[in-house]
Amino acid sequence: MNKVRYTFVLTRSQINGLKKWLLAQLPTLEYVSSFAVGCGYVWSCVAKSRVLVEGAKGEYEVERFACAADWRARLNPPVPQTYFSNCTGLCLATTKTSLITGSKGFPTAVELLATAIREGVNGKQGVFKDAETWLDKVLLEVPTMGVAGTPKINVYDVDFGWGKPEKYETVSLDYNDSISVNASKESSEDLEIGLCLPAEQMDAFISISGNEIESILSHEF
Repeated sequence: MNKVRYTFVLTRSQINGLKKWLLAQLPTLEYVSSFAVGCGYVWSCVAKSRVLVEGAKGEYEVERFACAADWRARLNPPVPQTYFSNCTGLCLATTKTSLITGSKGFPTAVELLATAIREGVNGKQGVFKDAETWLDKVLLEVPTMGVAGTPKINVYDVDFGWGKPEKYETVSLDYNDSISVNASKESSEDLEIGLCLPAEQMDAFISISGNEIESILSHEF
């Protein structure tokens, strides 16, 4: 498939502007993280670009966004402070394409994702609720966008002895539907987001995402 890569940065100023706009659109949403804003924005714009290029074929009855949450401090009882390994859980937002491609597509995507993360890490029934179904959910053949990376670790500060990275790329994006989300090179408060799409869809994504953020940030808050 003729796929191309694209990396862009959401600056702290842009993220704050998007948050203000979102909270005006979703007054019942108590809190929205920069991660949810960035991922919801990309999820919605990718879906819109797919429908624009593929038409009805690009509309799914079910599509999902999946990300991992750090559960080390959220287990009851908590894991020992000396624990040195992974302890992550799945946060899964599910919807139909038409809900994240309409006029309220972006806020809908963010609300779904923010709710999935909140329930995944703060659920009153514990983080292991429905754990027996996780494998079935992961293996379900439903279009799913995932996330590689985390903005909590600044990859551009890593130095193995031959200098810091000039450009960070996640190779696996070529082979799945994930996006990469990391702290940017210029500022750890900015989000550097990478994705890989068919060339025609990527052109549509760049146009749609650029127009959408320009339109939103043109509002007076």
